[in-house]
Amino acid sequence: MRPLPEQAVHLPFDGGPYRMAMDLVTVAESRWFEFDRQDLPEMAEKRRLLTNAHGEVFAAASASDDARAEALELIVTALTNHHPDGFSRDGTVLRNHLTGECWESRSGARLNQTGASAAAPLSVWLLKDVM
Repeated sequence: MRPLPEQAVHLPFDGGPYRMAMDLVTVAESRWFEFDRQDLPEMAEKRRLLTNAHGEVFAAASASDDARAEALELIVTALTNHHPDGFSRDGTVLRNHLTGECWESRSGARLNQTGASAAAPLSVWLLKDVM
């Protein structure tokens, strides 16, 4: 796997005297996610917080289950299609090659985001040790 690049800084606003305007634009699916050298320490911190302070750092309303499942499928598809060196899917298992972690799909089951939230908002993928 190739080394991760330095962190890119995006400033999505226009400067000017006394005003700031958001510059919202459509982003191609291939550019939804950028990975850099900050990702590994940030993912480790997310895992630490989910383990040590879950109730304080994570919440999900059951009314959002279907929307989160739909978003998850889009995210997993984008990651595996556009970042195959970092993510792959083998049947029901999603692999994060950056961290060595795996998540198993629990299709049809209600969502459990705890494990997967450490890496991305992957709501129906459960952290699983399949190594």
